[in-house]
Formats: sequence, C-alpha cells, structure tokens
Amino acid sequence: MILQVDPTALTEAGRPLRDAVEVGRKVEAASGELAGQLARCGSEQVRRSAEDFLRAWAVGLRGVSDRGAALAAALDTAAAGYGDAEDRIRQQAASGPDGPPA
Repeated sequence: MILQVDPTALTEAGRPLRDAVEVGRKVEAASGELAGQLARCGSEQVRRSAEDFLRAWAVGLRGVSDRGAALAAALDTAAAGYGDAEDRIRQQAASGPDGPPA
C-alpha cells in the first residue's frame, strides 16, 4: 500500500478545527451570561430548566472542543512526522546508494 500525504494539507486542515475550538470555548464561557439573563425572567421553573440545559450544553461543548483540539494537535504531529520522513528520504536519495558523495 502506498500512502500519499501532503504535510501542508494536514497542517491546513487543523486551522479550521482550532477556529471551531475557539468558538466553542467562547460559547461555553458565554453560558454564564446567558444564565444571568434567564435569572431575571421571573419564572423559577424556566430559570432552572434553562440552567440545566446550559450546564449540559457547556459539558457537550467542552467535550467537542477538547476532541477538536486533540485532533488538530494530532494533525500537526502527523504533518511534522511526514515532513521529517520526506526530508530523510531526500537526504538518502541525494547521498546515493554508497553514501554521501566524497
């Protein structure tokens, strides 16, 4: 099996993931503000229901953000590994079968 991997494309794929992680973290942080707004709505039942929803939502967002950050880091690591492998192959090819030129 032959793999063709573009390390630059791997790195570029991580950028939108990191952007999504940042948005998820901002939304999670804003849930406190949303809860504060709902606290003034006048209905204890609505407030409690909304707080329960926001708490669950924050947990879900945190999990998605954590997984997105881990995937972006894995893509960067893979890109670096493939880039290093390509460099080694180029160096070996340049040195020829008998080693580096004299």
